Amino acid sequence: MKNKNPLRVLIETDAQESLDEMLINLKGNGNFVRITPSRLLSWIITKFRTESFEKHKNQIIQEHFNSKEYLRDLATKIQNSDDAAILLTAALEKIQMKSKKMKYKTEKPKKL
Repeated sequence: MKNKNPLRVLIETDAQESLDEMLINLKGNGNFVRITPSRLLSWIITKFRTESFEKHKNQIIQEHFNSKEYLRDLATKIQNSDDAAILLTAALEKIQMKSKKMKYKTEKPKKL
């Protein structure tokens, strides 16, 4: 792994516990495994980016959607618009479309 510019990352407690468990598990597979928390995180991020990011991108966006910022932006657009009804209709359609996508993705397929 190439050394790049160092970056300090703060992770949540659950992530820290998971990282610790993974390190213990890896090192438990033999005395010859040498890996630091930083290198493991780098490996995980790189692998996730190449193998899973696109698949999980919409889920990440949905889970980190800033509704306050969205509504603030929408209110600004409405104030500056001559036809607020069109903006509100488009916003409502977008919200309903996201709601349908989330419902579809969270439903589990029924077994026959």
